Amino acid sequence: MLKLMKYEFKQNALSYLGLFLVFLSLSLVVPVMHREMNAYLISMLLQTVFVILAFVILVGVFVNSGRTYLNSMFKRPGYLTMTLPVTTHQLVLSKVIPGMFWMIISLIVVVLGIFLFAFTSLEASVEIVLEAFGDMFSLWFQMLCEYPFECIMYVVGLLGALTKIMMSLYMCLTITHTSWIKNHRTALAIALFVVIQLLSGNILFNGESFSVMGLLVQKFVIYDFDSYFQTYSLQLVISAALQWIQCIIPYVIIWYCLEKKLEIQ
Repeated sequence: MLKLMKYEFKQNALSYLGLFLVFLSLSLVVPVMHREMNAYLISMLLQTVFVILAFVILVGVFVNSGRTYLNSMFKRPGYLTMTLPVTTHQLVLSKVIPGMFWMIISLIVVVLGIFLFAFTSLEASVEIVLEAFGDMFSLWFQMLCEYPFECIMYVVGLLGALTKIMMSLYMCLTITHTSWIKNHRTALAIALFVVIQLLSGNILFNGESFSVMGLLVQKFVIYDFDSYFQTYSLQLVISAALQWIQCIIPYVIIWYCLEKKLEIQ
């Protein structure tokens, strides 16, 4: 399993790291060029590229995880994958863990890039930037000291929500590559995934989400930490548990399909 995970990490590492480096570089360069250049159209074009690249990172890493899973499991390499001396559980985990790792890293990179873009746009000095980041980390550390259990539950719930979405994608790709479905497998997998996200509240309409996690996130952005943690401590535990319980269903379906109903193209 460890060798499989190592291969999964190495397969996309160079392309991801290169994309992250370009994005972080643009977060520093674009604001400077916007101030220094008289060409308004060019500076706006660069800002548009920055926004598009942020979107590409978040969505592209997720889509590429699905593409890698599809190719390694159900295309020609799938014949080799299925003959490896590993259990189905190890095989699934070797796909999920690297996918989740790159998803989390992409989120961190995008958030960091947006912060750098904002500070550079305000022409803040290095000292001000470091002070702002220091204040932010101090706030997080204070929250962690005062509400350690609630902070841990929030992170656990967030990781569970991301894992649930990733598992749902793999489940849809797996279901559509069984003996039950013969044609238009990728299109049906995408349609099934969208329907599942709509039902689970992960896709917003008019800025509203009716999922448990979505409601908690909306409450969290009020930045009233005392009120939030005192009021929603139990809800955080329940939400975190529900997110991980919901990961079990797609996992079991993936395992059953790979064991009993798999068809490799």
